Amino acid sequence: MSDIADACGLLKGSIYHYFSGKEDLMQEVLKSSKAYGSLGKIPILYDGSIPPKQRMERFLGSINDRDLIDGGGCLMGNTGLEMSAISEEIRKNVKQFFDEWVEAVAKLFVTRTSEERAIQLAEQSLQELEGAIMLSKVYNDTTYLADAKKRIISKL
Repeated sequence: MSDIADACGLLKGSIYHYFSGKEDLMQEVLKSSKAYGSLGKIPILYDGSIPPKQRMERFLGSINDRDLIDGGGCLMGNTGLEMSAISEEIRKNVKQFFDEWVEAVAKLFVTRTSEERAIQLAEQSLQELEGAIMLSKVYNDTTYLADAKKRIISKL
């Protein structure tokens, strides 16, 4: 909380005027991130005027690899790892975000395969992308992420 207060030019106690604690603040961060995802990149996946493969290319292309790696990785992935055992509410919010991601990506794969297989491919894509983010961060090398994106696109 001190780091957040410093970054905002506030006293630490001032943050508690707006948020009851760290978990409350994290819930608001997750809500904002989910809203941004809903209004930002996710709609690309639902744009029926563009062929599925191009939608996936645009969606994955909208993710700036270097910014993601330099900026700390995936907010939802990191939060899920760190908070799932601490807060059931935060775990549910992160799960919902990933469920929505899988649903959107599955809409692309269902144009090529059964609904059941499309969901499997979408889940595998999420797993591959999150793993690639982690490895890119650990090795400070965006190649892992770029390669994962290529493999995901090749499934379409």
